[in-house]
Amino acid sequence: MSIDTAVPPAGPTAPPRLKRRLDLATVALVWERLWPAMWPSVVVIGVFLTLALFDIPARLPAWGHWLLLAVALVLLTLAVLDGMGRFTWPSRDDARRRLELASRLNHRPLTAIKDKLAGGSDDPAAAALWHAHQERMAAAARQLKVGAPEAGLLRRDPFALRVALALLLLIGAIDAGGDWAGRLVRAFTPESTHSIAPQITLDIWVTPPDYTGLPPQFLPASSKKLIYVPIGSTVLAQVHGGRHPPRLKIDTAASDFSTLDDNDFKGTATISAGKHIAVEQDGRTLGDWSIAVVPDHPPGIAFAKPPSHTDRMALRLDYKGMTITASKARARSSAGSTIRASRR
Repeated sequence: MSIDTAVPPAGPTAPPRLKRRLDLATVALVWERLWPAMWPSVVVIGVFLTLALFDIPARLPAWGHWLLLAVALVLLTLAVLDGMGRFTWPSRDDARRRLELASRLNHRPLTAIKDKLAGGSDDPAAAALWHAHQERMAAAARQLKVGAPEAGLLRRDPFALRVALALLLLIGAIDAGGDWAGRLVRAFTPESTHSIAPQITLDIWVTPPDYTGLPPQFLPASSKKLIYVPIGSTVLAQVHGGRHPPRLKIDTAASDFSTLDDNDFKGTATISAGKHIAVEQDGRTLGDWSIAVVPDHPPGIAFAKPPSHTDRMALRLDYKGMTITASKARARSSAGSTIRASRR
């Protein structure tokens, strides 16, 4: 066997699209290094988002909410600084090595293609052997694969806490439902920095007793007019929004609303006396009304005029019936009636 000692070409050409594959390998390496380095930061963000989706920060007092935000910010800053210290940007040689490993290429062909003969370059035989080696490496590197990036969290999270965190985030999102955006906003804005009034609606009715025959009366939100209420009427109030159950007050007597869900509350009471109705929540008044309780007087009857007789000498009795109406709270007289009795 003889070796051609003629001077070989400068070197083999790089595989086609090598630059693009090197760029993709660099991106994969960035992900594989950045994700484990920033995993503590992801944990801090995930825990806070879980608390926010369950609306826990909004239920804390203002000082507790501020403290939670401060602790989360400090932990996130420390985690980011730690991750930046762990992360190193991959070099071109790192990208080549990744391509070789992902493509299962032996003898590091991409490295051999760019290498130069260290010694013996003046020896035609050594140069020919080196050139033949580079040609074989270039042929082996024709089929390059980037491969899927690996998260590499096993060392950073050996107990797979990431699975529990993802599950809690999913449960929190299901619990929040359509209110997920509002809960996130409330988590980042403590109570002292925003008003919750626009998020609250109040509906309140007064239903008179059945014997009155009167329909339920809707109480307007901003009415200064005196409202007449029959004794024994039932107050039904519904509040949508707010952080804590409201209170229904009749004068000084107060009762808490029942909780229907996270944003809806219901309160009822029976009016037996009092001059003022109010609904309060989180230290503010949602609505108040002045009332006059109309007592339950039995119907009355009285002579409209003394008994008399008709032209035919029949007994005539003129009387009037007295009733109480809640809308007017005054006596009204029925039309006079006449009873005729034959005299024998």
